[in-house]
Amino acid sequence: MTYAPRNLGVVSYCNGTTIWHYRSAEDAPASVADVQAPGFFGSASPPPSPRSQAAAWNRNMGIAPGDLIMVSASDGGAILFVDSNEPQIVVRPMCATR
Repeated sequence: MTYAPRNLGVVSYCNGTTIWHYRSAEDAPASVADVQAPGFFGSASPPPSPRSQAAAWNRNMGIAPGDLIMVSASDGGAILFVDSNEPQIVVRPMCATR
């Protein structure tokens, strides 16, 4: 139920909007509800991995309001809309499957 930075990556970027993908960690699985909780991505400051396209251009890994995060969680999937990234990343669901 903890955020795993290496499981966050950029799928696409265009005109200031980024589509991200986050896959729940196998050793600490997170549910869709866990990932939607305010502050789940709060520790998104270090780069996820050297092979990722995501770069730490701000303290929230570049996750910005208006971005989308596709989530693969232990109990299903969701597409989340990023409402805010200050002082923490706040998301709301656009759609979910279980």
